[in-house]
Amino acid sequence: MKFRLHIAAALMLVLASEASGQEAVRDFDYTVAANPWLSLSNPAVYGHLSQSSISKVELCGEKDNGGLVDIDGSADCWNAGAETESFVRISDRIAFHGGLSFNYFRGKDMGGPVLVNTSSSPLNFYEESLSTAGIKTRETYFLTGGMTYCFNEKWSAGVSLDYKCINQTKRRDPRFQNYCNTLDAKASFLFSPSETFSFGFTARYRRELELLSAGTFGTKESNYYVFIDQGGFMGSREVLDGDQGYISTNNTRPMDSHYAGGSILFVSGTRTKFFNEVGALYRMGTYGTKSSSSVLFCKFGGPQVTYDGILLAPRGNDIHKAEISLGWQMLGNDVNSYAWKSEAGKSSVVEYYGSKRQLSRNDLSATLSYTWLGACDGVVPKWEVGARLDGSGRIQTTTIFPYYRNQRIFNADLSATMRRNFSLGKNAFRLGVDADFFLGFGTKAEDGASGSSGTKPKYFDDYLNRSYEYQTAPRAGGALTFRYTRQVRDRFGIYVEVSDNFTSLLKAPTYLSGQFRNAALLSVGCNF
Repeated sequence: MKFRLHIAAALMLVLASEASGQEAVRDFDYTVAANPWLSLSNPAVYGHLSQSSISKVELCGEKDNGGLVDIDGSADCWNAGAETESFVRISDRIAFHGGLSFNYFRGKDMGGPVLVNTSSSPLNFYEESLSTAGIKTRETYFLTGGMTYCFNEKWSAGVSLDYKCINQTKRRDPRFQNYCNTLDAKASFLFSPSETFSFGFTARYRRELELLSAGTFGTKESNYYVFIDQGGFMGSREVLDGDQGYISTNNTRPMDSHYAGGSILFVSGTRTKFFNEVGALYRMGTYGTKSSSSVLFCKFGGPQVTYDGILLAPRGNDIHKAEISLGWQMLGNDVNSYAWKSEAGKSSVVEYYGSKRQLSRNDLSATLSYTWLGACDGVVPKWEVGARLDGSGRIQTTTIFPYYRNQRIFNADLSATMRRNFSLGKNAFRLGVDADFFLGFGTKAEDGASGSSGTKPKYFDDYLNRSYEYQTAPRAGGALTFRYTRQVRDRFGIYVEVSDNFTSLLKAPTYLSGQFRNAALLSVGCNF
C-alpha cells in the first residue's frame, strides 16, 4: 500500500503556493515526475536537475487489516518508517543524488513461507503445519548514492551504489532468522550532441544474498517439518533437525545471486521528449555451499530483459505523460543429486551424482499509463487525472522425474486516479480519489507423468489453493487521500497526509481467510 501511494504521489503532490515575498516550495515527488531524466536508471543524468537542489524527509505509519492477503502476508499488521532523498547540483559540472530509509514491519499469525524473497527464488520453503503461525518482524534499511560529472556540454559520466539490508525473525517455534542484503552498482556515460538527441550506456552489477538459519526455543515436544517447494507447490518434506537438509538448525544456508549486464538509453525531441531505455541482465545463483561437509543443493540462472518508455508532452500549461514498461525474465533451476557417505573413523562427506533441471520459469510484466497534469504553474498542477494498467504472468514447469506440474497464471490491475490541488495563501490542500479493479485467470496445476516408475513427490494443496485464489480472484477497491501543506519559509514546507484504501473480493472467498482488506496511512514530512 505504501509503495502504491508513493507512485501516485510521484505524479502530483500538494505544496504551498508562492506567498508574497517568499519563494514557493517545490514538491520533491512532483519535481521528479515532471522531469523524467531523474527517474532513469542511468546515473549520468543528474545534471538535468532544473534547480540547485530538491529534497524531502518523511515519516510514515500504516495499519493493515483483513484476510484478503497472500500466503506471505498477515491479516493484522502494521509498519512504520522514515526516509529522506535529495538531488543536489553543486556546479555546472557536478550533481549528486542520495537517499536513506528505514522501515519496521510487525505482522501477527504469520507462517508459511520461510524465505523473504519468495517471488524471485527458484525454490521455497514452507512450514508444513498451519498451526505454528506466529509473529514476524522485519527491519529494512536502504541507502543510495550517485554522482554525475559533466566533462562538457556533450559528455557526462556517472556512478551510483544502492545497498539494501533486511532482517526478519519469526517469534514462535519453529523459529527462522533471515538476513538479506542487496548491492547494486552502476557506471554510465551520456552523450548529448544536440538538444534533440541523447544516447547513454550503463554497466551494472547486482548481488542478492539471503542467509537462512532455523531452530527452536527450549525443548520441543514433537518434530517440525518443512515443505521443500521446487515450484508450483510440488516437492518434498524434511524434518527440521540437524545440518544435512535444505534448512539447517546448526548453520546458515546462503541463497546467493549475481547479476551482470547493462542498459542503453535513447532520448529524442525538444519540448516534447521521448525517453527509451532497454536493459538486460543475466542471473547466476546457488543455494547452499559446496564442500566436503556441506551441500550445494542447486544452481540457477537465466536472462532478464526490460524496456521503459516515457513520452512527455507539454501543451501550454498542461503536461501529458504516457509511460510503458515491459519485462521478461527466464529462470531455470538445476538440482543436484547427492548422498552423504561415511567411513569408519572418518567424518561423513558429500558425494554428487549429477544434476537435473527441475524448474523452468518465464515471468512476464507490462505496464501502460497515461497522466494529464492540468494548469501547471511550474510548482504544482491544479489537476492530475490518470489511468494505469498493470499486467503480469508466470508460466512454469516443475519436473521431479517422472512427474511434472505445469502452471500458467496471468492477472491484470486497472486503476484510475484523480487529484485536485488548491491553495490559500501559505496553505495548500490536496484531495484525491482512486479506483481499482483486479482480475486473473490461468491453470492452477496441470499434473502428469512421463513414466510409471519413481517416487511420487509431495504436494502442498493448502497453499496452492490460497495463492492461486489471491492471484486470480476478481476484486475492486478505492482510496481517499487528503494532504495539507504549510509553507514555513522560502522553499520549505511541512505536510501531513492521511489516506485510506479499501479492497473487496467480488464474491466470498473459498480458500482465503477474508474477503476484505483495509489499509490506513499517515505521513508527515517536509520538502525543501
